[in-house]
Amino acid sequence: MSKPNTRGAASDKQNSDDSTENLINKVCAKFTIQLEAKFDTKFQNLNDKLDGVINMFSTLNKEVKTNQKDITDLQNKCKLYEMYFKRNSLIFHGIPEDGSGSVLDAVLPIINNALKVPCVSSDVDSVYRLRGQVDHQGKQGQQSIRINFTSNNKRNDIFGAKKMLKNSGITVYEDLTRDQYELYKSAKKKYGYRMVWTVGGRIYVNEVNI
Repeated sequence: MSKPNTRGAASDKQNSDDSTENLINKVCAKFTIQLEAKFDTKFQNLNDKLDGVINMFSTLNKEVKTNQKDITDLQNKCKLYEMYFKRNSLIFHGIPEDGSGSVLDAVLPIINNALKVPCVSSDVDSVYRLRGQVDHQGKQGQQSIRINFTSNNKRNDIFGAKKMLKNSGITVYEDLTRDQYELYKSAKKKYGYRMVWTVGGRIYVNEVNI
């Protein structure tokens, strides 16, 4: 009785296993290639979208910078306009409100008699009390009066004579913008109240004691 050919059977089984493995490897390789191609396409699409978003943000950033520049330019123009508007203005503090006559009637005698500067109603463009407001010198209440003169020369003459009001309880200040006042206040705090003054909206410091 002959023995079964186990070597041949084992060889056939090995060949079959090799074929199956090769087939599996080929299928996996093909699937991997297809999957990589799909991922490459998706990643490329994603990169394209990201590039689009980056470009959009870059454009928006440029627009924001342009708008910021426009806003800054507009703010500077407003500050210049405010400075120009205030160049003819002064603030009187300490003139009480007695209820009789107009605000102008209360101011003109002080300018003419105490300051010795001729001034009539036609020299004044507008005058009003800063009711409920704090002026740029920190004064508050009905005793603060803002006067806008029609002439810068008239305004300067009156401001130049302010020392004649010493010990009268009445003081005269330049009508500073907020930025000017903040700088003025900082300078006073640093160098002392009597070492700092303003002329024509400019802040001056006595350098002798610095």
